[in-house]
Amino acid sequence: MRPSRRPIVIATRNSRLALAQSGAVRDVLQRLHPKVSVELLPVEQGDQLPDQLLHADDGKDLFTRAVEQHLLWERADVAVHSLKDMPTRETPGLVLAAITARADARDALIARGAGTLADLPSGAVVGTASPRRAAQVLAARPDLAIESLRGNIDTRLGAVLSEERFDATLLAMAGLLRGGLPDHTTKPVSIEQMVPSPGQGALAIQCRADDHVTVRRCLSLNNVTASTLCNAERELAAELGGGCHAPVGIYAEAIDGNQMRLRARVLSLDGRQRVDADETGEMKSSRHVVETVLARMNDQGAQAIVKAALADLGERPIAQVDSTGA
Repeated sequence: MRPSRRPIVIATRNSRLALAQSGAVRDVLQRLHPKVSVELLPVEQGDQLPDQLLHADDGKDLFTRAVEQHLLWERADVAVHSLKDMPTRETPGLVLAAITARADARDALIARGAGTLADLPSGAVVGTASPRRAAQVLAARPDLAIESLRGNIDTRLGAVLSEERFDATLLAMAGLLRGGLPDHTTKPVSIEQMVPSPGQGALAIQCRADDHVTVRRCLSLNNVTASTLCNAERELAAELGGGCHAPVGIYAEAIDGNQMRLRARVLSLDGRQRVDADETGEMKSSRHVVETVLARMNDQGAQAIVKAALADLGERPIAQVDSTGA
């Protein structure tokens, strides 16, 4: 059978980071399929929800829905997302064909004159729209103030460094690196202090489930190790009842090739309640590792903490999810 020369259209949000990420995927697909045209289709709608409050039960996919819709309408063949922004349940008719090799999964501190969270003066204002980040900041520094800060990378950097409306914020290291802003990655926050969001640092390559040509073309972009680790994180998040805007941090890493370490943290919105679990097991038995961590978390009341936090998020401005990939 002759290889298909059907063009590949990649739907992407129209932001600096999204275009950079999708452009990188385009370049790889173009190298793999040199006789096929590969082009980007920027989608505006996903960036036009500045005042939308996201609720626990129905808000997880507002920022990915517009891009996904272009796949379902068959206007595009591929969608590229920051995996951490994606709901843990797949959209009917769509499939994750690949999860890319993971970039640095840590968060970076953006601050004037402070190198770490510990260096910030008492009462300093940290801007973030992420309940996960806010809760972990408050757990470490209850004397700091949290105020909502949303927008793309440039907006949030400017709010701290140029406008000085906030004393600090936190951004994903991977987003800063992929967005061409390595100068702002000099203050990484350790995993121990700030457990990342499930899937943070990886890209999700999404296709229509029945588009076998495109799925086959994208399979080579899948990184087996990253896929195993990120899927374990997403499975645990789903079991805990959290999502991309819950105060839940989950991080899996490979150890010695065939071992994985899975760490999870659940917090109340004010950071006063906290449940942690840490388990190491064989990579091929990732489901067993997930179940072990889940059992330990639930024994300490993790699901009740998540449920209470999500119920509260429905009425609090912090529920405005920063779903820009950083």
